Amino acid sequence: MNSIAPGWFPTEMTKQVMDEERKRLILNRMPMHAFGEAKDLGAMAAFLLSEHARYITGVDYAVDGGALAYGF
Repeated sequence: MNSIAPGWFPTEMTKQVMDEERKRLILNRMPMHAFGEAKDLGAMAAFLLSEHARYITGVDYAVDGGALAYGF
């Protein structure tokens, strides 16, 4: 079994607490300097369901624009 760990993605919930200053601080700590989009998670899910990933198991994939690499 594999899993997908999403990073920062805009949602109705995050819109309620995401002012411009907080957004700037978060994006500055991410190597890609961008929030994720639903298609980013979909692409990872499609890969994991494909034959290309047939021998991959027990992994948690961070789809986070590099946030973990920065040290969140």
